[in-house]
Amino acid sequence: METLDLIEVAPALAAAIVAAQLAADAVPKRGHNKQLGKKYATADDIAAAAKKALNANGAAFVRVGVDLDAGKLEDFDLGNQGYAGDSVETWMLIHESGAALVGTQRVPIVVSKGRPHEKALSATLTYADGFALRGILCLEREEPGNNVDGRDDAPGQDQIQRRPSRPPTLREQVISQVDRVARELRMNKGAAWSECLAAAELPSDLGGDKGPGSDAVTDTHLAALLRASHAVIKAGVSDPKGAP
Repeated sequence: METLDLIEVAPALAAAIVAAQLAADAVPKRGHNKQLGKKYATADDIAAAAKKALNANGAAFVRVGVDLDAGKLEDFDLGNQGYAGDSVETWMLIHESGAALVGTQRVPIVVSKGRPHEKALSATLTYADGFALRGILCLEREEPGNNVDGRDDAPGQDQIQRRPSRPPTLREQVISQVDRVARELRMNKGAAWSECLAAAELPSDLGGDKGPGSDAVTDTHLAALLRASHAVIKAGVSDPKGAP
C-alpha cells in the first residue's frame, strides 16, 4: 500500500474499521499451488471475508481508478514470462456516514505464456484489491495446526528439500531477455546487447564488457531495456534480418 490519505478525521469511519477488524475471521487457505505443493488464501476468499466484515459495520471498499505504469501491454505477449510494468490502483473505503479513506496500491504486471496481457492485468487488479483489503483489516491467513501444543514443528522431508522461490529481479529478467535475443535472432550476446541498447535509445557503451550485469546499468536503464528487448525480438521474428 503506497499512499493513504484520510480525507477528514471521521470517528464513525475509524470506529467502523476497528469493529470490522475485530469481526474479520482468518481467511482459510482453499487454493492449492500444484507446482509448489502449497495452499494459499485465494483473492476471492479474502474479498468475501473483507466485504462481510466491512458491510456489517456500515463500510464498503470500492476501486475508483487504475493507472498503468507500463508499456504497450500486448507487445509482451511473446510466450515467456516477463515483467510488463505496474498497475497502480486507487481505492476508497467509504462509510455510510459519508466519510471516506482513499489510498493507492501498486502491483507488478507479469505476462506469461498461459497468461496474456489482458488476463495478466485482470489478475493484477484482483491481487491489488486483496493486498489493500488485507492491509485495511489486518486479515490473517488461516494456517493448519495453529494450536501450538498440537503442532508438529519438526521439518518434514518436503520442507528440507524445498527452498522458497522468488520472482526474478529486473536485472535477471534483462539478462535472460538478452540471451533470448541472441538465440532467436541468431547472433552473439554482444551483438544482442547492442541491439537492445539501440532499441532503448541508450549509449552504445553502457555496461561495457559486463553488459546488463554492470552496476552502471541502473534500474531505470533496466526497465527501458526490458521493454526494448521485447520489441527487438518481435521485430526480429517478423523480419529476421540477421538470419542466414
